[in-house]
Amino acid sequence: MNLSSMKHITLILCFFCTIVLSRYGYAEGTEDTSVPLTLEKCVSIALEKSPSLAISKSDLDAKEASLSAATKELYPSLNFQYGYTRLFRPLATPVIQEPENYYSYAVTASQPVYMGKSLVTGVAISELTLDASKSNFFTSRNNLIYSVHQGYFNLLKAEKLKSVAEQSLVNLQSHKKDAAAFYQAGLIPKNDLLHSEVELAQGEQNLLMAQNGASYAMAVLNNLLKRPVDAPIEVKDLLTIEPVAISWESVQEKALANRPEISAAELSLQKSEKNIALEKAAYLPSVTVSATYKKQGDDVFAGSYELGENTVTSAQAVASWDFWTWGKNRDKVSAAQQLKKQSSESVRQTRDRIILEARDAYLDLKQAGKNISVTEKAIVHAKENYRINEARYQAQLNTSTEVLDAQTLLSKARSNYYSALYDYRIASAALNRAIGIIDSQ
Repeated sequence: MNLSSMKHITLILCFFCTIVLSRYGYAEGTEDTSVPLTLEKCVSIALEKSPSLAISKSDLDAKEASLSAATKELYPSLNFQYGYTRLFRPLATPVIQEPENYYSYAVTASQPVYMGKSLVTGVAISELTLDASKSNFFTSRNNLIYSVHQGYFNLLKAEKLKSVAEQSLVNLQSHKKDAAAFYQAGLIPKNDLLHSEVELAQGEQNLLMAQNGASYAMAVLNNLLKRPVDAPIEVKDLLTIEPVAISWESVQEKALANRPEISAAELSLQKSEKNIALEKAAYLPSVTVSATYKKQGDDVFAGSYELGENTVTSAQAVASWDFWTWGKNRDKVSAAQQLKKQSSESVRQTRDRIILEARDAYLDLKQAGKNISVTEKAIVHAKENYRINEARYQAQLNTSTEVLDAQTLLSKARSNYYSALYDYRIASAALNRAIGIIDSQ
């Protein structure tokens, strides 16, 4: 095969790969930036790549392993020992009936029978710790989803505010052009022209701030998705609003029932109660039974023993009780009781905080819903006001001040409308988080 044929084959393969990638997607590790990201997709990416969620998941796995270890403390254990003893005798010492070289090995099976309920209590504490870790995991997940909602709708709002600033600048440029023409014709004084130029400069500054705001909002969302902060990103707009009809009584009930923070606090209280029982276990005796199979001898494998039995089998039961520890156990129980009081107050504090968060989110949603209807009417009035003032200015019936004021009102009305629109979506996500049911909706 000559060089020309190889080049043709290479080109054909490259063309084929391009078609396949364009038809079935990009290679692993790349993203198709030509398709706007939906809210659901952003949430999915954030959940997959979040370091904080990975830490919570790792903690959950660790607690599961700890529970498994605590459970196995109830099972019997096997122990193997091998020993060697060398007896050094002085030369003048008469012969003693003990071998100079003594070898032994033994296998022992031990089973705890009663440990003052410390083992079963330890298992119960590990179960509660695992459940608390699950609650903390869902708390981290809910917070992350809410942050994505915030970043997503703040980006949409920032883009809309940038569009408003761009349209405002276009109107100011047009007005300045008209003002310059009127001034050249001697129809308006110079201060009117200067006023329009000052407002035009302010419009350029407003656009720059809006652009920076959009860039920062994009960086925030990129950071949540673990993408470069300056990477271009396009998200699908969500202008349709579905009003949420929910009563405060329902919000309060769902928040107390669903918030994982309350569950974690209650589990901590139960754990502190178990800790008291664990410390009290030290007052009680412990019982352990064991069985041992032992071989001894005067060679490495303990094959024979001239001075006694080569094989020894034994069983024993050991009861132990620390009946005097200078009040140490009493102090430990007292400390555990104080920790229970702290946990009890923490439950009450957590419930109060959750109720306050839910109330704040509920009121914010109601306010945001009312703001939408108010700002919609304001846009209609502001548009008409601007049209009338612009027409009067063209007819030289008013000055630049009235037109520029009308333009400012129109831009403010549009900005307020888009802010109300996306603030409502953020408030809706905040309420869902407050009652513990936030997802990608």
